[in-house]
Amino acid sequence: MIRGYSDKARAVFDRYIDVSDVNIFIFCPYKLYLTKYIGLKSKDTFKSILGKILHRVYLYTSHLLAENIDIDSARKRVLEDISKRFNIDIGDIKKHIDRVVEYRYSIPLLSRDVRIEFYVKSDKLCLKGYIDLIEGSYPIEVKLRDEVRYSDVIQLTLYTLLLEDMYRSDIDYGYIDLIGKGVRRKIYINSDVRAKALKYRERVQVAEMTGIYPRFKGSCNKCDIKNECRLMFS
Repeated sequence: MIRGYSDKARAVFDRYIDVSDVNIFIFCPYKLYLTKYIGLKSKDTFKSILGKILHRVYLYTSHLLAENIDIDSARKRVLEDISKRFNIDIGDIKKHIDRVVEYRYSIPLLSRDVRIEFYVKSDKLCLKGYIDLIEGSYPIEVKLRDEVRYSDVIQLTLYTLLLEDMYRSDIDYGYIDLIGKGVRRKIYINSDVRAKALKYRERVQVAEMTGIYPRFKGSCNKCDIKNECRLMFS
């Protein structure tokens, strides 16, 4: 099995890749080009803003849970944090916030050693990025959906390899917390997915070095910048 600390995981090309870019690349390589190099951004909608808020709620609540704060006090502190951070009236979304706080408190912590939005970087792996949540030594990605996608597993795998390189220890699994469904999924990071994740790292490196980003038309209907993309090909 390829471990993050082993020479087998060493990058062939000396070019750093953001792990989040790999996730976008799997969805559609051309979207990565449009968002990262052209600077296209999707328009904010109520749904997208709510998603950002609930993501923050989940991470901050995890921090409070690790501090042994009771749930009622946590609700109050979360509401104050969101109100200040996003400068919004939380009246219309309070029920969504309360639901996420309750969900987070229903899941036992793997460890009191909790870090949120933890930055990792490896010169050997030529990878970098922010891990949503770490409990003990286990990486946890937080998704707003109610299902785990293939790209989520690849993303989690790359973060696992980064942590293995940092800790110089084996990590055989991580987790994906699905806010939309209120469940935590345990994901085993086996040999096959490790090899595939490192291959995607190489493919993104090659795309960035050559400037060749193929379009994957199968993702168009689900893309939040599809209208802007189509204008470029009209």
